[in-house]
Amino acid sequence: MLPKSVAALALVFALNAAAELPASFPLPKDAGTSEAAPGGGGKIQVFEVPRGKDVVLAELRRGLATGGWELVSDETSPRGAVRLQVKRENTTLKVSLTGDATRTALIVTLP
Repeated sequence: MLPKSVAALALVFALNAAAELPASFPLPKDAGTSEAAPGGGGKIQVFEVPRGKDVVLAELRRGLATGGWELVSDETSPRGAVRLQVKRENTTLKVSLTGDATRTALIVTLP
């Protein structure tokens, strides 16, 4: 039984490692602790930022550019949500920003 337990534990660690935001991602310093979105299997992380969406988006764009992230796609929904797809080396992330002039929800979908 021990080998199965060890294998299960290794799988748990591997899944958790795969669901971590890359250290090179320019997360705003005032972003709150991430919360996993329900049904996302731990791959959808939601961060609350206590600043307006436009300011956070501009900061994020600068950080992505200086951090070597390639902007693969950039669209704005009819309701104003911004959806980005960014890539660095072999990692592609989907990033969405919603909110208003006082707060932003930064949603990152991990590979």
